[in-house]
Amino acid sequence: SKPLLVHTSRGKRLPEVLPTPLVFDHLVLQLEIDGTTYYVDPTFSLQGGSLQTNFFPAYEWGLLLSNDSKELIPLPKIAFKNPTEIDTFFTLESEDTAHLRIKSVFHESKADRLRRSLEWNGLKKIEEQSLSTMQEVYGAVTLDAPTEILDDRENNVVTLIESYHLPTQKLA
Repeated sequence: SKPLLVHTSRGKRLPEVLPTPLVFDHLVLQLEIDGTTYYVDPTFSLQGGSLQTNFFPAYEWGLLLSNDSKELIPLPKIAFKNPTEIDTFFTLESEDTAHLRIKSVFHESKADRLRRSLEWNGLKKIEEQSLSTMQEVYGAVTLDAPTEILDDRENNVVTLIESYHLPTQKLA
């Protein structure tokens, strides 16, 4: 591996500025394995997938810290292959109440981000925030079941399943 200097938010402008160590604010790694180059940001914890599928931010340009390197190198562009999938199911239980089930499937960097949020905030806080949002929209909403998390770390997919009871008068 070789260290690579990047700027986390101004990487696109690096070729336009005068050379100085102050234009960089972060260090990542360039790995070469069996002739294939990979880029890894070791500060990302709880990432899923593999070297071939891991998320690497759009830092745009970097300076490789190597005797062989004398100029900035372009870094890979982000290619999101799978958008977030959201399936919503309403079931009328009576004239007054309905059941709402929301299944959200997060891929790649969004799955990584959800894992970090779960680690930092906990499922309870995320569940409370979602319930609060539902109550703002539909009124007297209650949880029908605890929120489920299915984490397929190998394929870097996280599925979130939420279940609510809500009044039907707000649905019209």
